[in-house]
This record gives sequence, C-alpha cells and structure tokens, in this order.
Amino acid sequence: METLIYMVVFNFIALMIAFKTKIGLYTVSPEKQWKEAHDKFEKNLNALKKIEIDNFKMDTGHMYESE
Repeated sequence: METLIYMVVFNFIALMIAFKTKIGLYTVSPEKQWKEAHDKFEKNLNALKKIEIDNFKMDTGHMYESE
C-alpha cells in the first residue's frame, strides 16, 4: 500500500512538471521565428547586393569551392 502511494505521488509530480514544461515550450510562435529569420536573410542579401566591388559576383556555388 505504501508503494502505491509513492507511485501515485511520483506520477503526479512528473505530470505536473510535464504540464509546466509544455506550457513554456511554445512561448514564441514558429511563424514569428520564421519571419525574423527571413527578415534577417533579406537584410543580409540586400547588403550583399549593394556591395560595390568590381570582381564581386553572387553565385550559387560554395564560397570555398575552387573555380
């Protein structure tokens, strides 16, 4: 009987921890994170396009790839 009480109390505590964790898990929506990442990418891409260097070219290849 004592073991059963310990198991119930332990499971209740684990369940409460799980619910508290789940509540705090999605504090920032994924769409907001994606929008922030997309905005940073667009800002960096526009900055790269504004670079005024004669031999600078944007390409689809890897930057360390030998030509």
